[in-house]
Amino acid sequence: MKLVTFLAENEHPRAGVVTAHGIFDLARASFLLFPDGAPLPDDILALLYLEAEGMEQAYAVYDALETIEQPPLVAYDPLKVRLYAPVPRPGALLD
Repeated sequence: MKLVTFLAENEHPRAGVVTAHGIFDLARASFLLFPDGAPLPDDILALLYLEAEGMEQAYAVYDALETIEQPPLVAYDPLKVRLYAPVPRPGALLD
């Protein structure tokens, strides 16, 4: 699974997951694929703060998107979006 931060159209940078179909908005995909659970955040740093629970949910979204023939949302073409650093504003690492 590859996580990215991307900008598409006139939106703000969002967390995405790269699949064979293209890049999907992770927050929107989690909401549509698993409506009973809490949606994932729309930025990678917030996802990382969810620790193992957030990553397990992200993997579930990724697996679902890879196995569905017609995903229920738009896949963005990686060549038509702007990619940013996965974690645009990382915090400090302290001992």
